Amino acid sequence: MKPTILIVEDNEDIRKFLQEALVEDYDIVIAGEGYAGLAEVMVGRQDIDLIITDLQMPGLNGVELIENLPRDIPVIVISAFLDHPKFRDSLRHLHPAAVIEKPFRISELRQAIQQVFGQ
Repeated sequence: MKPTILIVEDNEDIRKFLQEALVEDYDIVIAGEGYAGLAEVMVGRQDIDLIITDLQMPGLNGVELIENLPRDIPVIVISAFLDHPKFRDSLRHLHPAAVIEKPFRISELRQAIQQVFGQ
């Protein structure tokens, strides 16, 4: 059985790209913003093994999403706003499994995912 990854990303092109790049090896669940991502975890029907989230999103941003998640679900942060003080300072306290700056190579993301799953 393939691990399930929740991708929380407001940019539709990036969501589709990540889904297409990862669907062969993982079951992918998609959310277009933080509240939808949180709902997938809290009331969704699948067990989520890993969350990949953007930071800058309308509504519930990535930091707020991580703060509301169960602590046992690893998170990989992908963002072009890692230097923004509100995100940089918050990430220090949230301890994501990996932080990857956009734009990134899919091989970089795959490596971070494999480290989370011990592959």
